[in-house]
Amino acid sequence: MGRGNSILTRLQHIRDFLLAPRKRALLNRRRLLREIEDRAVRPASSPAILILDPATGCNRNCPFCPTGNGSLLLKRELLRPEIFQAIVSHIRLEFLLEANLFNWGEPLLNRHLPEYIRFFSRRAIFTRIHTNFSVRDEEDYQLRELVESGLDELVVSIDGAGQESYGRYRVGGDFGRVTGNMKRLAAAKSRLGSTTPRVIYKMLLNRINEAEAAEAAELASALGADFHLDRGFEVPQDRQGEWVAASVAEKYGETPPTRMSAPTTRGIHTECRQMWDTLVVNADGSLFPCCLVADPPKAVGNLVDHHADDLWNNQAMVALRGYVLGLDENPLSTPNACQTCSHRQALFD
Repeated sequence: MGRGNSILTRLQHIRDFLLAPRKRALLNRRRLLREIEDRAVRPASSPAILILDPATGCNRNCPFCPTGNGSLLLKRELLRPEIFQAIVSHIRLEFLLEANLFNWGEPLLNRHLPEYIRFFSRRAIFTRIHTNFSVRDEEDYQLRELVESGLDELVVSIDGAGQESYGRYRVGGDFGRVTGNMKRLAAAKSRLGSTTPRVIYKMLLNRINEAEAAEAAELASALGADFHLDRGFEVPQDRQGEWVAASVAEKYGETPPTRMSAPTTRGIHTECRQMWDTLVVNADGSLFPCCLVADPPKAVGNLVDHHADDLWNNQAMVALRGYVLGLDENPLSTPNACQTCSHRQALFD
């Protein structure tokens, strides 16, 4: 009996040791959420989410995307392994719950992507990518690498149920290539006995494709994917008559709602929340206040040279948090990335 209890105690200690990082991460997240509610401009918690861009270029020319239409101010580049290692060495990985390996570009352009994903998945950090899945006809070994990397979720941007509607926005895209890659990915998961990555067929609802929503949902199911219809497709005002879905225009008129139209609460319901919970990092290591900022002078530091702890509450971050909260307590000595942002948090109650 004594020996049995001793073995059980050791197993419990091993279990507690393995679960300790996860517990710390969840406790940190709880503190983080409390600090958001308290509107802390100098949060003591660490970010729980990482957005790390593996590529700032793209193979598509989507008209309203800064990368696709050529207006992106960031240098087109791929995240190199030595830069990746420098960045992750300057992050408190024990507090991360989620790593999103995408932002301004197409992540599958970077051949090192599976190893970057594996780095996080081996540490029990949830991983996700958004892709147009049309860089190439993916080979079986490439799809196997993607599945075996431990990727949790793969979101495919495929706005329609056929080439005509899909190609109107995903300019230069090949619908058959995308669906072929999805089909082969489902087969790779089956061969490897894997339930991951979860695949999501994401369709931006617009005037051209809205009649195909039901057909697209059926196609998603046939391809082994979940279907997500995104009604929040943002269109420049002068193009709304051409692109905004008729069902959305009928319900909301000429001014479709945006995130800024949402009722104000003590919480933060826009991308401003990222200034409390998310590290947004470019392929060169630049740290930005949120995923909507892509102007190099508006970076708040660089994680290649500095630890996240030294940047998270620096003068720029504290000033920007105060600005979006309407406190105006911290004058900005750096370019204000939030001043002209249409997503900026509405004033609080």
